[in-house]
Amino acid sequence: MGKTELGFNIIGHRLDDDPVPIIYVAPTQKLVESISKDRIMKMFRNCPSLWRKLLKGKSEKITEKFVGGVRLGFAWASSAVELSSHPAGLIIVDERDRMDDLAGEGDPVVLAEARTVTYPNGLVMVVSTPTVEGASPVWSLFQEGTQHKWAIPCPSCGEYFVPSFSVLKWPAKSTPIQAAKSAYLECPACQAHINDEQKYHLNKQGKYSTSH
Repeated sequence: MGKTELGFNIIGHRLDDDPVPIIYVAPTQKLVESISKDRIMKMFRNCPSLWRKLLKGKSEKITEKFVGGVRLGFAWASSAVELSSHPAGLIIVDERDRMDDLAGEGDPVVLAEARTVTYPNGLVMVVSTPTVEGASPVWSLFQEGTQHKWAIPCPSCGEYFVPSFSVLKWPAKSTPIQAAKSAYLECPACQAHINDEQKYHLNKQGKYSTSH
């Protein structure tokens, strides 16, 4: 679903266009180090403006990087020190359901939220693949929220709808390969067929919907 990649895109955008200290939180130290050394550095190298601003050399660390003088920190759920050492205007918590509460400290998301109090527009983004319904932390967070869903307009009738699996269709008796090539969305209002080539244009007109 690209949740982690979405987080990286947000990190790059904020550091380049709207700088604010950021903390990226993952379940384990090993994963944090891998992401910092590999995926984040690839993103910086592929974006000339970020690469120019990145502090390089001996001052560069795995657990933190400075872009235009603004800190990008990396933390992992089992370390209360890393989660509570630096203030940040944006915190991205990745794979919350793979994290355990810290002994004597509590929910890592709550610890992370405390780092944003000095920023009037501080934001915490939590993403995860849900695990067990009723015991999934990220599902509980979703239930507590507004539950907005992305909706797109039908190019035929103009009605907005959420592109869920229920409106994904393909010709009867198709093989998996044939279905992958011929699948389309069916507008629930007028049954118009919407193909993949229209996705970019429709997403540009998309908006969040509160209908469940």
